[in-house]
Amino acid sequence: FPVTIHIGGQLGTQISGDIVTQGSDIIYSSAVILVGNVLMNSNGGNITFEASVNGQTPGGQELEILAGAGQVEFKGDVGMTPGGVPGEIILTTAGTVNFAEVLNVGGLTVSGGVGNITIAQANESIGGQTIFNNTGTVTLGRLGAVNFVNGVEAIAPSQVILIGNVTAQGGDIILGTAVRVSGASVRYRDWE
Repeated sequence: FPVTIHIGGQLGTQISGDIVTQGSDIIYSSAVILVGNVLMNSNGGNITFEASVNGQTPGGQELEILAGAGQVEFKGDVGMTPGGVPGEIILTTAGTVNFAEVLNVGGLTVSGGVGNITIAQANESIGGQTIFNNTGTVTLGRLGAVNFVNGVEAIAPSQVILIGNVTAQGGDIILGTAVRVSGASVRYRDWE
């Protein structure tokens, strides 16, 4: 019988190991600091971060989320404290993924089925090559620019919606599906 698990405290939550539930929703009600590589597996439950998510050292911690058909929501900034950029976020879910605020991460991979993905803003950067393997919609830039440092590939999604400016500094922008542009621009910059 799945229940909702609330994790949080006044000083935030530090996570250094794996968290596995049997279909329960997980809600982090305070700021989260990754102090080691973390695997979260909700086996179909929703996972919600109500505040910021940061790494302990720049690019040093990886966050992998397996949510089955569950939704994943980051309501606060990710990687915006000095020295707190997570190394990579790997998301496998058939549900919706929403980065509601600024995303600043060493790398991002999304797969798992039909889920829709929204990245509101990543003006700092998403490092590594970003790959969207979900078959739902990818929406970029609701709050501002999205900067993919080493390019982005989104050939599996059914549609890519560009609201804010999308840039790639040292890799290709590959949007192999239907693309809808709404007040945005797509720029490729070669910084070499």
